[in-house]
Amino acid sequence: MSEFLGITHADIGYELAKKWDLPSTISTCIAFHHNPSIAMVHKRFVSLAHVSDIWTRRMHIGSGGDDQQLETEEYAKRIARTMPSVEEKREEIVAQVDSIIPSDDSDSKK
Repeated sequence: MSEFLGITHADIGYELAKKWDLPSTISTCIAFHHNPSIAMVHKRFVSLAHVSDIWTRRMHIGSGGDDQQLETEEYAKRIARTMPSVEEKREEIVAQVDSIIPSDDSDSKK
């Protein structure tokens, strides 16, 4: 989409977050979740969002709207090292999320 519009989903999400007056931690995470190293503030939260985005894609939880396989940015690799233990708990995580927000079959590949 960015090739056509000159704007990314992170840009659009950031603008919406500002319009909705969401806290800066959330809007910053939205804006920089693909590039945590360039965030000027909230880098730990942004790195966590970055790693979470990558691992939910790898575990096929939800959809990023494409099949793109993202690489963990260098700044976030320390957080990413803890993620294999999270992947082991995938079914438990999906069950907890589904108990809060029921999904249909198109949302989750189990």
